[in-house]
Amino acid sequence: MPEEVKPVTTISWPKVFLTVLTIVVVAGVIAGALFWYFYIRQPETSSSVNITKPATSSAQKDMTAGWRTYSNETYGFEIKYPKTYQIKEHPKSEDLYHYLAEFSSPPSAETFMSIVVVKDVDIYKNASPKFVAER
Repeated sequence: MPEEVKPVTTISWPKVFLTVLTIVVVAGVIAGALFWYFYIRQPETSSSVNITKPATSSAQKDMTAGWRTYSNETYGFEIKYPKTYQIKEHPKSEDLYHYLAEFSSPPSAETFMSIVVVKDVDIYKNASPKFVAER
């Protein structure tokens, strides 16, 4: 029995080279298009988009318009409060605290805010030099 002869296949190197070259070129074109789309292209502006700027402070509604102002010249501050609130000023002073005012809201007249000044407190009195230097 004669042996079967297998046909010899020869590799066509020019075809292999062209196939590889085509794949590289197509991949390069795709990569370049993606790079342009995500990194270089300017976003399109649409005329249908309505962009409004936030209102300036002069154009915004003043939420405290018509409120009263409590001011303390000794300590140099002011606080606005609604007309309906009641304020009771305190001339009393204790060892560490100076009570300036209490604010209450009718009808309960229960105090909901007090202004108190802490007097003669040296927060650095017992602090280490390192703590003071860091402040």
